[in-house]
Amino acid sequence: MKSWKVSTKDVSQVLMKILRQIPVIGLHSVQTAKLSALIGKVMNFKVGEVMRLYLLGALHDVGLTIPRVRREYETFSKDKGILDLVRREDLMKNHGAIGSKIVEGIPMLGEYSVAIEEHHTPACNLEIGERFIMANILNIANTISLKLLECDNLADERFKEDFKNYLNQHKSEYFPDVREAALKAIGMEAYMMMATDGENHWEDFAEVDEIMDMSSLMNFLTLMDYLVDFMDEKTEHHSTRVAFLAREIAKELLTESEGLGVYLAGRMHDLGKIFLPSSVVSSRDEDNYLFRIHVIYTYELFDCFRSLPNVVNWAVTHHERLDGSGYPWHLTGKDLSMPARIVQVADEYVTLVEKGVKDAVRSVERKASDGKLDRESVEVLKGLVKNGYNILEYYDVIGMYIKEVDTDG
Repeated sequence: MKSWKVSTKDVSQVLMKILRQIPVIGLHSVQTAKLSALIGKVMNFKVGEVMRLYLLGALHDVGLTIPRVRREYETFSKDKGILDLVRREDLMKNHGAIGSKIVEGIPMLGEYSVAIEEHHTPACNLEIGERFIMANILNIANTISLKLLECDNLADERFKEDFKNYLNQHKSEYFPDVREAALKAIGMEAYMMMATDGENHWEDFAEVDEIMDMSSLMNFLTLMDYLVDFMDEKTEHHSTRVAFLAREIAKELLTESEGLGVYLAGRMHDLGKIFLPSSVVSSRDEDNYLFRIHVIYTYELFDCFRSLPNVVNWAVTHHERLDGSGYPWHLTGKDLSMPARIVQVADEYVTLVEKGVKDAVRSVERKASDGKLDRESVEVLKGLVKNGYNILEYYDVIGMYIKEVDTDG
């Protein structure tokens, strides 16, 4: 069986690009990731723990991406809105616990998810142990980022002095080693310049790279789908539905390994929409040039996934059609493999059902008869629907996690 492999670095690059596009929390999350890793380096954490600090820092405020908070994003500025958001207790409530619950499902981070839950807890109220030291590092990195966004001038020497004074006034909030490391970190000019821009800088901060286990990869992609699909309530479960349906069709037509690849492609296929205005995403207008280029953005987003070229190809050709009438490359049947064709059929059917088309199967059948979609895949789809398969039953576990913790949702 072919093994689909991808590195932690590659996944982190995609995650950071997506986070950077999220208004209000995006820049702050990217900064906190690098600042957390930098402080961990200064404290001589093992390279694997520094890598986890980087990812935990990136996701420390993922609890602020839930729908009831996102609906308020437009009331804040894009990059500095976090400074106003943190003053809204109604929106901040439980965000650490919610974020922890979301991250708990990622095996490589699961045992450290408590660091996200406790990242606002003062050191004097924390237990002793590495995970709680990590929580305190996230806390102080979060504070540095907020203060940098406030002063907007890293070169200003007053920032360092003001931060030192702040720490002296809040000694009980941070472990002594964490305070000392943070003070040393903000004096490292080259690292601080990289830490406070919007770029990834994985090599400079996380350093180590490793092959990500498949379960973690699948859960990271689920998280990315959540971040992108929840831009609009009409699409909030779209990628999940496409991924599950594509895998069901693949069970009849492909090997088990190819079926897993098709599932990953379904997860990945629409992530480029994060670079589009939300109004364009919600329109689903395929005649709109801006909407059509989301595929190109997806292709560029996953350019780093060099170990998964086939899967990326299956993801980014989901709007191509066998007769060449699709987009954006106008490929024809000879260019489209069976896995790519399956993703096309799954996406077409799911989109029609989500739009409320009464007989979506018949519509897909007509497109197969017209030579646009693959007949074999459509026949399998017909059988699934006839036997009671309902795509509307498939939604992300992240939604259930949120409901468990968010009492105000």
